[in-house]
Amino acid sequence: MERQNFSVEFLENEEEYGVFFQSLSTVDSSSCAAISKKDRVINSMFGGMVYFNDALVTTENMNITSITNTMTQYPNSVVSLQIIPTRYEESEKASIMQVNSMLEYYIGELRRLHGMMPLDAGTQTLSDAFRYYLSAFNDNNAYYNFMVFSPKNSIDTLCNKLIGIIEDETAKTSNALEIVEIIENKLSICDYFEVAPWVNSNILIYSEREHSFWDSKNAPKNMMRLRYLMTLGEIRTVFKFPNEGAVLNIAVD
Repeated sequence: MERQNFSVEFLENEEEYGVFFQSLSTVDSSSCAAISKKDRVINSMFGGMVYFNDALVTTENMNITSITNTMTQYPNSVVSLQIIPTRYEESEKASIMQVNSMLEYYIGELRRLHGMMPLDAGTQTLSDAFRYYLSAFNDNNAYYNFMVFSPKNSIDTLCNKLIGIIEDETAKTSNALEIVEIIENKLSICDYFEVAPWVNSNILIYSEREHSFWDSKNAPKNMMRLRYLMTLGEIRTVFKFPNEGAVLNIAVD
C-alpha cells in the first residue's frame, strides 16, 4: 500500500479523530452527488405500471487506479463509501413476487403461442430485473451511500470514474447506474459525521427522489428502497486496494 502512496489508519483516540476531522474540514463540498441504480418505470405488457431497476453486472477488474489517479488532479475532493447492513422487508418481497408472478404468466403465454422464440428487449430486461431481486432475497444486503464531494467542475468526472470501478461496461445492462446530484439537501462531508451513514441513506432514499412520481397516489412505495440496495457480493467490487488485486474482507456467505 505505501508503495502506491496509500495508507490505512485506525482512529483510536480523540486526538487522532480530531486530526482526521480537521483534514476533512478542508474538503470543498460546494457540490455533492451520489451513485445510484436508475429508477425505471414502464407500462407493463400485462397491464399496469411496473417500477424496477436494471440488474447490475459488476466488473471483475480489481484495478481502481482510474479513480485514485483522477483524485490526485482534484485536491480537496472526497469519495465517500458508506454501507449499512439491511435485508429485504416482507412488503418488498410481496410486491416483487406479485409482479414476478404476473411476468412469468405473461412469458408462459408467449411461449405457448409463439414457441421458444427470443423475448423482446423490454420483456427480457424486466425478467432479468425481477430474477435478480428474487436471487438477492437470499443474499446479505446493505444500503450503499456512494457519494462524491468536490467542486462543481470535477463532480461528474469523479462520479463517472466511480461508476467505472463498479459496473461491467461490456454488459448489456451497462447503464444500470447513474449520477444523482444532491440538490434539495445542502450536504458537507463534515455534517453529523458520527451518524452520517444513516442520515445520508435517508436523504438519498426519501428526499432526493422524483417527487412527482413518488408522491403520487399509485406510486409503488414498497419498492422505494430498492434503488439503494446492493448485495454484499456487489459491494465488494468497490472496496478494493489499489493495484494489488486484493479485496477488503467483507463476508458474503
